[in-house]
Formats: sequence, structure tokens, C-alpha cells
Amino acid sequence: AGKVISPCPEQYIRTVPVKTTDPLVNANLGVALLAARMHQGTSQLLSNVRVLLCGQFVSSEGSPRKTDIQALLRESGATVFTSEGAAMNKLKKVGDNDASKIMLLCDECPNNNRCGISTGLAKEVKAALERDDTGVLVVNSMWLFDSISCGQIVPTQPFKPRSSRALDLWKLCNPQ
Repeated sequence: AGKVISPCPEQYIRTVPVKTTDPLVNANLGVALLAARMHQGTSQLLSNVRVLLCGQFVSSEGSPRKTDIQALLRESGATVFTSEGAAMNKLKKVGDNDASKIMLLCDECPNNNRCGISTGLAKEVKAALERDDTGVLVVNSMWLFDSISCGQIVPTQPFKPRSSRALDLWKLCNPQ
């Protein structure tokens, strides 16, 4: 009586469940990693990432709301392209001593006509990957949630987009 017993570390909840199973990603420490990053004043998680939102993010197709995605990207330090043209201009410069990554963050739409990736954009992504195979990432929106939950940028392999056009680009970014 009168004693307080601290719980053991396994009893703490530090993050939400994640999809990634990469052994180099410790999902249990995600919240702590983000808190440490904020406390140290280091760069935000996605400060070197420029994102093009691809698709309409219709919740009936299983996508999160676009406003939620935009808020998470903004809070994590990412720069969001305002147009496909702006992304295409930046893709033309991939490999020119720029440490930033370009990401196509895709919704859950399986239809190529509504996936938000035009044939011109796909062509620019392919050309950029030929110049620098690490300069472009293509993922579905769950990648963002897992990266934030883990407090680090997680591997892209588990986050396949649904449309065939986006999936073809994802395969170029994730050779087997």
C-alpha cells in the first residue's frame, strides 16, 4: 500500500499499428522519435520531400481525405506541388545535385483515367529514374501514415498503388 509501481516498457503504447515489417524500422519508437526530433530542433521528417498528390482521394474507394493528407504533409515538412506541371519541371532536374526526393503519393483509385498520373507525367518520372534511380518515390497514401507513425521514412515496397499506371512506376522505383 502506498507504493507506485511503474509499468514495464512493453506496456507503453508508443505508436499506432503499421504495415511495414522492415526489420530496420522500429515502429514502437515512432512517437518518441518524432518528439526527439522536435525537441532537438532538427529538420522535419519530410523536409527534403516534394509531393504530388495523384488522384481524387475519394473516401468510398478507401482513400483518406485529401485535406487530412495535406495537413499531415504540411506538418511533417513536405512541400506539396500545386500542379502536375510544377512536378514535371522539378522531375526534369532530378539528378542535378539536389538532395530532395520527389514523391507521387497516390490515392486508392484503381482506374488509370482517375489516378492523377497522365502519360506525360509517367514519361517524366521514367526519365528521372533513368538519371537517378533514388530521386523519385511512388507510393500509396498509407506510406505517409506509417512514416509518421514510425517517426522515420519507411521503405516504399509495401505501399503499392492500385492503378496500373501508378503501379508500373512503383515497380521502376522498387526493382525486385
